[in-house]
Amino acid sequence: SITSTMVFSEPILSRKFSISATILIDASFCASVRVAASVASLMYRRLMPWMFTGFAIMFISGFMLLAGFATNAYGNVYFRIKIIAMVLAAVNAFLYHRFTERRIVQWDDVPGPPTAARMAGLVSISVWMTVILAGRMMSYTMF
Repeated sequence: SITSTMVFSEPILSRKFSISATILIDASFCASVRVAASVASLMYRRLMPWMFTGFAIMFISGFMLLAGFATNAYGNVYFRIKIIAMVLAAVNAFLYHRFTERRIVQWDDVPGPPTAARMAGLVSISVWMTVILAGRMMSYTMF
């Protein structure tokens, strides 16, 4: 039955979700705070595949985890906070890629990224930390 299958597959999905979330968050954090010593455009090209892979795996495994307890999750305040933060992260990423990233090659010639890029990085770190904290709080308040 589907219930017994979910009992055995849930730990596997949880681990895949956690690992992919770690990949996404770590790569996003590095890109957001410009930790690497390389130029911005080169660093971005190197980190983008990791961020995309982490996001794709996290999205698929997170959706599968949600399918198992969607009714319980919907009523949870931390789930709603997490969803709002994820929407804000998506809007931030869209705005960054649509407007700010267009001039990334020009950033290589200046000592720091422009204010718009710094703000996008700050918003990115803030909303992903909110997603992580709300996700952890869901675990403690749903079951």
